[in-house]
Amino acid sequence: MIANPDSIIEHKPEFCNHCGHDLSDEPTTFILRRQAVDIQPIISEFTEHRIFQKIYACGHHTKALFPTGVNSSISYGANIQAIIAYMYTRQYLPFERMSEFFSDVCNLNISRGSLCTLLKYFAQKVQLAYELIAQKVEHKKMVGGNETGVKVNGKKGWFWTFQSQVATYYYTFKQ
Repeated sequence: MIANPDSIIEHKPEFCNHCGHDLSDEPTTFILRRQAVDIQPIISEFTEHRIFQKIYACGHHTKALFPTGVNSSISYGANIQAIIAYMYTRQYLPFERMSEFFSDVCNLNISRGSLCTLLKYFAQKVQLAYELIAQKVEHKKMVGGNETGVKVNGKKGWFWTFQSQVATYYYTFKQ
């Protein structure tokens, strides 16, 4: 339970359970509380971006630009991208199940190809952080390591883990 719930509903008796007398004018005494927690329905929010142009007296046409990340007729926002990255990298969901989730829960049809494209974009965004983690691990005196054989696109490969007290670096090597 939390100290400050989002809403409080007070339940007060309106009549006596024994004799049926009206209790609306009688004083009440608080005796017990319980909390119910739920998640609000997930509702997709579509924001349409419209660009305009203006013509100055010199005859030059100046067009506005779309914001960064709004690159095509439909783009997926930062929250959707973060959920996809989380589902893939932490929950290890395959593309088909992620696509089902977005369709069933969010009423959004995101193809497996779009999921792959978004993950590649996300990987590019985190590349600097990935390199920083590698440097942190590389410069430590004590580093633990492990390797495990894996299949990468149907071919034999290796999944290596290097860990220091402050960071863990993962690397996949394909033969």
